[in-house]
Order: sequence, then structure tokens, then C-alpha cells
Amino acid sequence: MKLRYAGNNDSETVMDVTVRNSINWIEIMLATLLILSICVALYFYIQHRRHSNKSTRGHDDSAQTDANQPVYAAENDHQEKYRTTRLSDKECRALHKKLEELMKTQKPYINADLKIADLAVPLSTSAHTLSFLFNQYLKKNYYDYINEYRVAEFKQMVSAGDTSRYTLTAMSERCGFSSRASFFRHFKKFTGITPSEYIKAHQK
Repeated sequence: MKLRYAGNNDSETVMDVTVRNSINWIEIMLATLLILSICVALYFYIQHRRHSNKSTRGHDDSAQTDANQPVYAAENDHQEKYRTTRLSDKECRALHKKLEELMKTQKPYINADLKIADLAVPLSTSAHTLSFLFNQYLKKNYYDYINEYRVAEFKQMVSAGDTSRYTLTAMSERCGFSSRASFFRHFKKFTGITPSEYIKAHQK
């Protein structure tokens, strides 16, 4: 391209002008790759979020199932355990009466190693039947039943004025408790106070 002022030939200037291609394929490819990369990243991000949400819901569902499972399992265990045991109310009352007489006359509960099978022998019954009586008829387990008698025995000793002759540990052993900790735990469970508090409240 030649340029000059009008009427002045000496002012002529020569310029080289290059017209570039209006379409830059390299830039288009780079832009396309960038867009694809963004789309792929978004896709994996969305998939990850969905997977995380499903995992969380699945964990919550399983947690709820696990939380409920022991209840259902316990019910099923009881039903299955006593499926072959059928005692009428009359039979339960008779067995309960024999059990109460045995506990009051022979005091088997003072034996710290007493097992339900040992208790069943003098009653001429089985441990399974006796377990049915406790759980289905009396609505309490074997250990609570026995420990209630042990706590009552301790109260009787306090009423008799034996507290000065023995330590609390010795008294708990005489009542059938295997340890001082077990004695304190069950005594407070059934009375709401400690043995020492009970003695103090009933001292003459």
C-alpha cells in the first residue's frame, strides 16, 4: 500500500499490509477443549454428590434398622425360646407359690454362686420352665428376682441391729452378693438410696 499527501510526490510512503485469516482454528480447539473439560468436571462432581447422598441415606437406614433390630431380635428370641414351653396361669401360680416358699424357708439366694438350674432342682422343674416363669409370668429376669431377696435380707439384718457387728462388705456377702460393687448397684436400683443411707435412716 502506498500513501502520500495530495500534490506532494515526495511524501509517498510504502506500507506492507497482511490480512490474517478471520478463523483461528487453534483458538477454537482450545476453547472447545476447555468447555469439554468443564463439562466433564461438572458431570463427575454431580455423580459424586449423588453417590454421597445415597451413601448417607443408606447409612441412616441401616442405622435405624440396627437400632430397631435388637428389639425385634429380643422379641423373636423370647418367642422362639419359649415356643415349646406352655404353662397355664394356674400352673404358673402353683410354681410361683412353691418358689416363694423355697426362698423364704431355705434362703437359696444367700449362695453367691446360685444358678437358675440350681434353683430349679428343689422345685422339681427345669431351668427352662423357671426362666419362662420369671420372664413371661413375673415379668422380671432371674437376677432381679434373686437380688430383690438379697436386698430384703440386708434390710432384715439392719432391722435386727446387726450393723455394728459387720462391715457393709461382710453384710453384703452374708446376703449373697458376690461383690461390694454389685451390692451397692442393686441396692440403689431397688431402693433409690445407698446401703449407708438406709442404715442411717433406720438406726435406732
